[in-house]
Amino acid sequence: MYNYNVFKLARGLIETLHAEGLVTSRHFKALGYRWVIKGTWDGDRLIELDDVEVVCLADTHYPTVLVLGHARHGKDTVADFLLKLTESSYASSSEVAIQLLEEQIVERLRLTDNELYYQFKEFFVTSGLPRWRAIMDFRYQKGMREILFDAIREFTKDDPSRLAVEVFASGSAIYVGMRSKVEFEASRGLFDYVLGVIRPFMAAEPTMQIDVQRESDCVLLNDSDLDELARQVYEFAKTAYAPYVEFVGENDGYSF
Repeated sequence: MYNYNVFKLARGLIETLHAEGLVTSRHFKALGYRWVIKGTWDGDRLIELDDVEVVCLADTHYPTVLVLGHARHGKDTVADFLLKLTESSYASSSEVAIQLLEEQIVERLRLTDNELYYQFKEFFVTSGLPRWRAIMDFRYQKGMREILFDAIREFTKDDPSRLAVEVFASGSAIYVGMRSKVEFEASRGLFDYVLGVIRPFMAAEPTMQIDVQRESDCVLLNDSDLDELARQVYEFAKTAYAPYVEFVGENDGYSF
C-alpha cells in the first residue's frame, strides 16, 4: 500500500504545477512513486485536473523497462534473461491486451476473416485452454497480428498510454512488445529505460511503427548465440539494476 501522505504531497505538487501551466505529461514520478494524471487534455497541455492515480509502486525496487523489437527478434528472450537476473516481473502487451479485450478480439476476428475465425474456434475447442490463452497461442497465425493491433488501437484511441498503464498496474516492471508510435510517445514518461533488440536479416514487422534503433536507450544486437545475447543483457542489467541487485563477478557462460 502507498502512504496516503505521499499521495497528498504529490497531488498538491501537481495542482501547483498545473496552476502555473507546467504540467505537460500524463505521467509523473515523485518520491519513488509512479502516477498517471487524469483530466482533460489538449495535446500535451492539461486543461482540467480530475485525479492522480497510482500506477506502479516503487516498493517493487526495480526500474521500469520497455523492451522494443520487431517480431521474432528476441524480445521475450531478453525479458526472460532480465527476469532470471533480477527476479523482477514482466508482461507482454499482447498478453495484457488479450486478457482485457478477449471479447472484442474474437468479434473483430469473426467480422474480419471468416475462415481464420473458424480455424480459431476449432483450435479453441480442441486445445482445452481458456479462451484468452487460446488467443495467445493462436496469435502467430497469419492475419492475427493485424487484428490484435487494430483492437489495441481502438482500446487506446482516447488515451494512448492506457495499455502501458494497465501493464504496470498489473505489477509488472517490464513491458514487452509495444508497436504504436503514438502509444510510445504518450507513455514514454513511464519507462526508466527503453531496451531495444535487433536481429539482423530478420523481416521487419509491418505493424511496428517505432524506430527501435533511434528510440532505445540501449540496443542489444541479437546476431549470435544465446550466450552472447545473455552477455549483453547482463551488461545492461549491471547498470540499470545496480542499486537493486548485487552482481558478483562475471556470469559463468552467461547461461542464466
